[in-house]
Amino acid sequence: MNKWYRLGKEFSKKYSGKDVYDFLRKNNLCNNFTSSVGKDFTEKHYKKMCEMVGISEEIEDKHYTNGERKYYFYWGFDSEVK
Repeated sequence: MNKWYRLGKEFSKKYSGKDVYDFLRKNNLCNNFTSSVGKDFTEKHYKKMCEMVGISEEIEDKHYTNGERKYYFYWGFDSEVK
């Protein structure tokens, strides 16, 4: 899998779903009713989130489409949540 999936797995070991929602809200990443375009993570968010869970950043040469980073993150996060 990719770095966003692995980040989601690590994030779920330390943070709850509510913590993820709070992070999204504080960083203006929640979708709203007036926007048809979903808000996705950026590399800046990746760096910050890696620091939050205490892992080193991975380098990846992949172009993500809109929403793909969040999709992979949630996939990894949900795979670890019991």
